[in-house]
Amino acid sequence: PPAPEGPPPPLLLHWSLGIDKQTDWTAPPDVCVPDGSSRSGSAVQTPLSAGEGGRFEAKIPMSGAGGQVKAKAINAVIRDVQNDKWYKTSGANADFHVPLVHDPQAAAREFAVDVDS
Repeated sequence: PPAPEGPPPPLLLHWSLGIDKQTDWTAPPDVCVPDGSSRSGSAVQTPLSAGEGGRFEAKIPMSGAGGQVKAKAINAVIRDVQNDKWYKTSGANADFHVPLVHDPQAAAREFAVDVDS
């Protein structure tokens, strides 16, 4: 997908897939990369959009014309572009870790994170 033009959004989901192990950071195939995202090494940076109830969200498709992507997890951190900060779970290198349960009926998985302002 083409990189977005203009100033960066305030929050980005910096993410990758755990393919062999749940904690791996493996570059996702193009089918998983939402529009408006950009690649950064083995990760993807996807703008978080405002959702309901004060949440920010990104929708990451996990299937396409080639079938379902066989990932074990989505691993991520949140990047605050304006303040040059990275948000992780507690601990120095504790990434957000979302185990995936494969459901052939699901066309997409949602990853939502609450961020206190």
